[in-house]
Amino acid sequence: MISSEKLLFNYRHLIAVDLTSYGSALALINQFSDDDGIKVFEISPLGSGALLILMAKEVTAAAILKNQIQSQMNPSVLNLCLIEKAHENLLKTYLSQTTSKVAKSMLIIESSFVSEALGIANKLLHDTIELLDLRVVRTFPSNSIITATHDSSEKLLLAGQANQTAKFTLITDVHPVLKNYFEVLQPN
Repeated sequence: MISSEKLLFNYRHLIAVDLTSYGSALALINQFSDDDGIKVFEISPLGSGALLILMAKEVTAAAILKNQIQSQMNPSVLNLCLIEKAHENLLKTYLSQTTSKVAKSMLIIESSFVSEALGIANKLLHDTIELLDLRVVRTFPSNSIITATHDSSEKLLLAGQANQTAKFTLITDVHPVLKNYFEVLQPN
């Protein structure tokens, strides 16, 4: 796996793809990745399916690639998300390398597709909502869980309602037991 800090500086645009098989992910890499303008960030099995995250230097190249994947790999693609200008904390959170303090309220969003969850997480970060966790349950079908926090429960409610296909739970007035669960490993 490639260091997220080094790559995200030059490769700001992500294409996340949920696929029906690991073999189709390898075929997609073989067909579309050039290791110059398009790099592979991750390929992971998800039960009998797979997740592929590609990184692009140019947004135009990323958009063209997204369209090519949709048209040429369509039967194998379960879900696809183009993330333009990925927030610097997106991949850090995905790799569990960030620590955020729990605010007054929490929002938990669950998606059946990792690519969709990454897109949602990126929007939350750009809306100044902190991410506590981004978990991927590596089964097929997969389940992705975003845990976000902010002092404004109204802002979190609007963010949860903005996602039509994902399920969400809003927790207002976070109690110390739940707060401690997320902050147990944080430095003092």
